[in-house]
Amino acid sequence: QRMVYSGTQIYEESSGTLTSRLSGLESGRMPWFEVMNDLLIWASTSTVDVPRRWNGTAFATLGGSPPNFAFMVEHKDRMWAGGVDTNKSRLYYSVLGAPEDWTGAGSGSIDIAEDDGDVLTAIISHKNQLVIGKGPYTGSIYRVVGSAPTGADAFTLQEYIRRGVGMVNQQSVVRWADDLVFPDRFGFHSLNATDAFGD
Repeated sequence: QRMVYSGTQIYEESSGTLTSRLSGLESGRMPWFEVMNDLLIWASTSTVDVPRRWNGTAFATLGGSPPNFAFMVEHKDRMWAGGVDTNKSRLYYSVLGAPEDWTGAGSGSIDIAEDDGDVLTAIISHKNQLVIGKGPYTGSIYRVVGSAPTGADAFTLQEYIRRGVGMVNQQSVVRWADDLVFPDRFGFHSLNATDAFGD
């Protein structure tokens, strides 16, 4: 199935025909779609619209008391989310294997340099790590390694690329072979090249 966000609606496209599946959304927001456990999850930069899920038949509000995030990604069998208007530098994660449980055991959040003047702009699952972009002013890139909130392989936040390079938004990051390409206020960057040769 192909889903399209346009105006105030989300459409399902089939053989060139668009059928409205959800209406009444705030127009002109930046959307993001992600799939986990046979659910399509949708969110946007709207502070009014809450995250929704599509099970192949109908849309419903995403369960499990999620924060009102703007973008998300599945990584190591959890849903990770950012872009919450009230906590702009906080990264949230769901319970293991449960994209509709954001308060149960194993869920949590990580604050990322909340005093640097920037906000979370992008999160991407890449090469067994979660890459996190911040911007739009100074710019920086972090990563989360590890596979669980606690234990021998606990989630660890690391500064990946020092301040000076950031990511504009979730929609602008492009996967290119084994690399990520993304723009910031200085131009386009390769994650591999920036990591190898400096900020």
